[in-house]
Parts: sequence; C-alpha cells; structure tokens
Amino acid sequence: MRTLITIFALGFAFLAYAQDPDPLTRYELEDVVVTANSAYLATVQDENTPAVARMLQKQAATYDVRSNKEFDKNVADYFEMVFKNNSGNIDAYYDNKGRIVAASEFFKDVQLPAKVRDEVFKGNDEWKMTSNRYSSSYNDTDLVRRTYKIKLEKGDHKKDVVIHFHK
Repeated sequence: MRTLITIFALGFAFLAYAQDPDPLTRYELEDVVVTANSAYLATVQDENTPAVARMLQKQAATYDVRSNKEFDKNVADYFEMVFKNNSGNIDAYYDNKGRIVAASEFFKDVQLPAKVRDEVFKGNDEWKMTSNRYSSSYNDTDLVRRTYKIKLEKGDHKKDVVIHFHK
C-alpha cells in the first residue's frame, strides 16, 4: 500500500511539472544561413566586410538560380546574375548545380567597419574621409582580393589610402 501511495504521489508531481506552460529555456540565435553557397559566404564575409555588402552577399548566396526561367541546368556554361542595392553590386556566376563559382563585388561610400576605420585614421587624425570604395573578387573557395580605397582631405591636401585584406 505504501508503494502504491508513493507511486501515486510521484505521478502527481510529474503531472504538475508537465503543466508548466514554458518548461524550455529559450535562446536567441544569430541568423544562420544554410545554403549550397556556404563556402562563398565563409570566404567573403568577416569583420572587415561592410554591412551593406554582407546583405547583398547573403541575397546572392540564398538566391535559387534554378528557379530562374532562363537557367538551364543542362548547359555547361556559367549563369550570370547581378544583384544591386543603392551602394553597389555583385556580379555572381553560378554553375549548373546552383553554386556560386565566381563573383565580383563593388560598393561605394560604405560605412567602414571599426577595424578598417581605425586603420585608416591611425596617423591621419585631422583628416576627413570624403569617399570610399570596397571591392572584392571571389573564385570558388579562394578570395582573390579585397580592397578598400579611401579618399582623405585635410584643408587643401588630399591623399588616397588603400587597404588590402587577405583571408
């Protein structure tokens, strides 16, 4: 009888616990992109990539080229798509499986990432940035080049600062 009462009590305890409306701990996760073009994103994106470029890179990586009416998976040639926003464009080339095999990126007057901004103004304290350009070239999983070209002015003096990043 004692065993029956113990089992009965434990059963109620488990039922009461199961009635908790939110028993799971919730965690906020960063946006995770699962795509056939993950290698492209992993190669072109890091802390030195401007935010506006990141957004367009994600769009190019997640684009389903196979849904495009002009795409023919039986053709061996690469399929070209151009993605644009107000700051620049990405010219992406897809293979017949929908993977990005090459891309050229060009953006102008972007907000510089903190690390890049710190590098530009190190030793250029009183200079003012008047314009900038960001460009990169991607070929399969090899990033050929990433370059920032920044124009600085200080009174009547002007100079260009060029920063190359390699991954």
